[in-house]
Amino acid sequence: ASTSTTDRINERATELRSIAGGGDVLGIVADLTVEAEAINVVDSAVQRFGGLDVLVNNAGMVTMGEQLYNAPLSATSLDDWNRSLARNLTTCFLMTKAALAVMRDDGRIVNVKENPRRAPVASLSW
Repeated sequence: ASTSTTDRINERATELRSIAGGGDVLGIVADLTVEAEAINVVDSAVQRFGGLDVLVNNAGMVTMGEQLYNAPLSATSLDDWNRSLARNLTTCFLMTKAALAVMRDDGRIVNVKENPRRAPVASLSW
C-alpha cells in the first residue's frame, strides 16, 4: 500500500502495477498527520493483503515557499516549524504505532528520511 495527500497516488499505483507485472497494489489518499487516517491505512492494507510484514516510513516533504527552508531559522515561524515536524516526524510515529498494533513479531519497520537538498542549508544555522 502507498499513501499520498493527493490523488497522484493513483498514478503511482498504476506505475507500480506495471512494474510488478500486474501485481496487487493499493493506493490510498490520506493525511498521515491524523491518527485515524494512519490507522485506516494500516487497516486497509491488512484487509487487502491479509497482514502487515513491513512498514517503510519514507518521510520528507517540502512545501515550496515555506519559510522553514527559505529563511534563517530566526525568521522561521512556529507554525512552519510545527508543520514540518508533523509531516516529517509525527507521520512516522503514527504509522509505526498503527503498524505495531497488527504486525507480527518478525515484522520490520524501516524509516527513511528523504532530503531534497544535496548540500547543507546555510539558512538553517543561526
